[in-house]
Parts: sequence; C-alpha cells; structure tokens
Amino acid sequence: MKTITVLIPAYNEEAVLPQLFARLKDLQKTIKKYRLELLFINDGSSDDTLTMIQREAKKNSSIAYVNLSRNFGKEAGMLAGFDYA
Repeated sequence: MKTITVLIPAYNEEAVLPQLFARLKDLQKTIKKYRLELLFINDGSSDDTLTMIQREAKKNSSIAYVNLSRNFGKEAGMLAGFDYA
C-alpha cells in the first residue's frame, strides 16, 4: 500500500487540535487505497500544542512529529517536515 504523508505545521494550535485530530481520523477511515501518515511540525509553540501532538501520536501510529526548538516560521517548518518525510 502506498503512503501519502500530510505535513501539518502547527504554532500555538492547542485550541483547534482536538477538532483537527477528529477530522483527520475520519479522513483516514475513508481513504482505503493509501495509508496516510500525518506529520506535525511543531514550530516552537508556547502553549500545549506539542503535548497534545505527543499524546495523540502515542494513540495513533500514523502520527509522527518534528519539534522545532523555537518559532522559525512556516517555511522553515515545512522544509523541516520535507526533510523528515
């Protein structure tokens, strides 16, 4: 089965992550032809974004993450995600 990696940059997104996790889980159920790998890039968040991503990654093996030490901006975050993927 082929894998599609979806890069998801995140910076201080704790308020919207629960809804995003639920929607992505539903999406994974509907796509049967491909395996979806969800790669979150935490761009130096100062809230609980990283903790929430880590917690979800423990429950869902298709979730991986990259944690940047500080806020480098969306472009640098996406490049880090491409390097990881």
